[in-house]
Amino acid sequence: MDKKATISLKIRDIFYTARFIGVLKYNNVNTYWENEWESRMFSLSFSYKFGNMKIKTTRNRKTYTAEEQGRVSN
Repeated sequence: MDKKATISLKIRDIFYTARFIGVLKYNNVNTYWENEWESRMFSLSFSYKFGNMKIKTTRNRKTYTAEEQGRVSN
């Protein structure tokens, strides 16, 4: 495909390691909690560049704001 197409695969937290455990001990109260959520994520993306990839780069042009900046600094 002449380097016009890109495929990427992303995987996040494949072993379910996103877990939170908390222990609170205050006076005579002991509290324990554990949270585990669905953090495993798979993403597949495809992109394709259309058009002519051999177009010359545009020349560096001065913009209106660049001209104004030159006047202010002089």
